[in-house]
Amino acid sequence: MTTVQTARHQPDANPPSFESVWAMMQENAVQMKELRESQKETDRVLKESKKALDIQIGSLTNLFGDLTLGMVAPRLREKFRELGFDFSRANLNVVFDDKKNDVSFEVDVLLENGYKAMLMVDDP
Repeated sequence: MTTVQTARHQPDANPPSFESVWAMMQENAVQMKELRESQKETDRVLKESKKALDIQIGSLTNLFGDLTLGMVAPRLREKFRELGFDFSRANLNVVFDDKKNDVSFEVDVLLENGYKAMLMVDDP
């Protein structure tokens, strides 16, 4: 036969009073308010940091794109000529803007020879 013992609850010598419970709740409310204000400040700082990081990454991406274009564009006409395509003109950063049809885009390199054109665009 198994014997089960149950713990008996010993009454506290000093049970909490209404005043002590109320004071503890008020202190917790103040701490929660301070925590919310601190969280708001942390969120603001993180948002500013993210915005600054996005700008830096965008600048780095643009710089890398410019570097790549600077390396590719000068010899692009020559390379196409080797493939049998002769382009007399190479234009960089050409903007097409058709307001009538609401179409606008930029071409990184436009190669043309009067009757043929070749467009080089970077991913948007």
